[in-house]
Amino acid sequence: MQKQGYFLFGRVSKTHGVKGELNIRIDVDNPYEFESLKMMFIEINKNLIPYFIQEMRISGQKAFVSLVDINSVEKAAVLCGRDIYLPEALIPRLDENQFYLQEIIGYEVTDIHFGPLGKVQDVIELPQQNLMQLLVDGHEILVPIHDETIVGIDKVRKSIEIEAPDGLIDLYLSN
Repeated sequence: MQKQGYFLFGRVSKTHGVKGELNIRIDVDNPYEFESLKMMFIEINKNLIPYFIQEMRISGQKAFVSLVDINSVEKAAVLCGRDIYLPEALIPRLDENQFYLQEIIGYEVTDIHFGPLGKVQDVIELPQQNLMQLLVDGHEILVPIHDETIVGIDKVRKSIEIEAPDGLIDLYLSN
C-alpha cells in the first residue's frame, strides 16, 4: 500500500524475547543508513501510528527494535505482520542515473524501437530480477529492470527510455 508522503520501510515479522522487542524485516537497499532512526510509523486500521524507538539493532535486512511503551510480548504481538513506514524526507538521495524501484511507479515508458508504451503500473520484485509492469492497450507487459534494458531515466519529466529485449513487446501484444 502506497501512503502519500511516506515510503514502506519494512514489516514487523515477530516478537523477540520477553520484553516486547520486535523483529522487523527491512525493505530498503541500505538499512544501516537508518541506524539513528528515532521514530517509525506502523500501519494500524489504515492509519499510520507513530512509535518512538527506544533502541534499534540492525543486522543485514532485519532489525531488533524496542519501542517506547511496548514492554511486553502481548503488546508487541499486536504489531506483528504490520507494515512500517517512514517519511519520504528520510529517503537518502541518489545520483541522477539511479532510482528507487517504487519511485518509478507512474513514470511514462518509451521503447526506442516501439515508441510510447504507457505508465509503470507497479514494480514486481523477484529474487532473479525486478520487473516493471506496464499496461499497453489492455495487455500487461513485464519489462526487466536492469542496465541492458534501461537506456535513460528523466526524474524531472518522470519518464524512462528503454530498449526492450527483441520480441518482448510483440510477444505480449500478440495475444
